[in-house]
Amino acid sequence: MLIGKIESKVYPKIFKYAIKCSINYLWMAIMFSNLLKYGVLFTYITLSATYNSCGRKSDPTPPADKRSPDKIVQK
Repeated sequence: MLIGKIESKVYPKIFKYAIKCSINYLWMAIMFSNLLKYGVLFTYITLSATYNSCGRKSDPTPPADKRSPDKIVQK
């Protein structure tokens, strides 16, 4: 009885999650095909925007510190 109740609660969540993931992967595939259609420039813009939003935010130093001569000497 208890196992049946757990299965009836867990399985619909798994199926909903699988459907959402498949839709997301389908959307990613559509976007990737669009990137191939629009060419290298659009891909470069997208990658640079992704790098700006993801890669540089993890850097704890503010931009003012990057311009200071101490940081330049250390590099």
